Amino acid sequence: MKRKRKIRNRSEPFDGAARCSGVPRYFFHLRGFDGLDVEDFEGTDRPDLDRARAEAVRDARILIGQQIGKDGTVLRGWFAICDKAGKVLAVVPLRNTLTF
Repeated sequence: MKRKRKIRNRSEPFDGAARCSGVPRYFFHLRGFDGLDVEDFEGTDRPDLDRARAEAVRDARILIGQQIGKDGTVLRGWFAICDKAGKVLAVVPLRNTLTF
């Protein structure tokens, strides 16, 4: 059974002004990471999906850097980038964020 927990560790705090200006809010749900599904309940305002995807790649690299060498499970997870209605707009597999 998968556990769910709330996580929030974004580089930028919530900005109510950006939200009022029509900038879309994206939610970065982490799936399949070390047996967990981690929900992003707050979301982050980004101008477009490309910028949201870039943030997911950056966050994935941070996670991999923190977990590398433990047991390799970090490479089995992915970010599901969703809109406020919960629709998945993009999927970013953690393994695809690495370049060699």
